[in-house]
Amino acid sequence: ISVNTSAFQAFRSGASIATCYFSDLQNMNLDQYKTIVFVNCYLMDKEQRAWINRNVAKNQRNLVWLTAPAYMDGQTLDTKYVSEVTGMNVDTFYCDTLPVMHFNEAFGDTMTLVPPKDKMENQIFFRVNDSKATTLATFDKDGHVAAAMKKQKDATQIFLALPPIKGTMWNKLFHLTGSHIYDDGEDSIIAGMGLVMVHTQDGGPRDIKLKNGKIVHLEMAPMQTVLMDAVTGEILLK
Repeated sequence: ISVNTSAFQAFRSGASIATCYFSDLQNMNLDQYKTIVFVNCYLMDKEQRAWINRNVAKNQRNLVWLTAPAYMDGQTLDTKYVSEVTGMNVDTFYCDTLPVMHFNEAFGDTMTLVPPKDKMENQIFFRVNDSKATTLATFDKDGHVAAAMKKQKDATQIFLALPPIKGTMWNKLFHLTGSHIYDDGEDSIIAGMGLVMVHTQDGGPRDIKLKNGKIVHLEMAPMQTVLMDAVTGEILLK
C-alpha cells in the first residue's frame, strides 16, 4: 500500500513532491524541504537512526513516519527502534483484521481511512502509547492511537500506523506540517528551478498560490498540464 498507493496519492496533495531512496537521503539538500516522509523504511541500523536524529530532525523540520519505521536493524525486530527514531513511545497490538483509522480535529479535519480489502488476518499493528504526543487518529478497534504528533525542540515528529491512501489525506497532513500548498484540487504539482508545473485530471477552475503569495487563476481542461514562472505566475506552456 505505502509505495504503490500512498506515494502516488501524495502527488495529488497540492504540495510539490520529490522522491528519493532512503540510501540517497544523505545526498539531498534537505534545507529546501519542510517535511520529510519515510514510507517503507523498515530497516535501519543504529548508525542510520542516529544520522536521522542529527541531520534530519532539525531546523524545525517535520518528519512523517509510516507503519513500522526502523523496526528491523538487520539482526532483530524491536519496537524500541521505532520509538527511538520517531521520538515517541510506539508499541504493538494484535488485530484479527485490517483496522480502520478515524482522524480527529487535531489532524485538521475528521476523516476515515479504510484500508483496501485484504485477506490479512491475525496481524500485529503499531500504535502510539505516549502521553506527551497529540493524538491525530484512533483505530476503530479498542480506540488505540493510530496517528500522533509530537513536537520536539528542533523538529516535529508525526507517526501514522497506516499510510494515507487519498490525496485529500496528504493535503491535510501537509497543511498540518505547514508545508506550502499550491492548490487544494487534488492536482499534481512539481516546483523547482524557478518553475511550477500543475497537472490536473478532472480540470476546472484553479487558484494556484505561489510561495510569494501571488494567486494565479487558471481554467483548466481535463488532463491538462500548465507550466508557469514560480515568481511572476506568467504562463509559459499550456
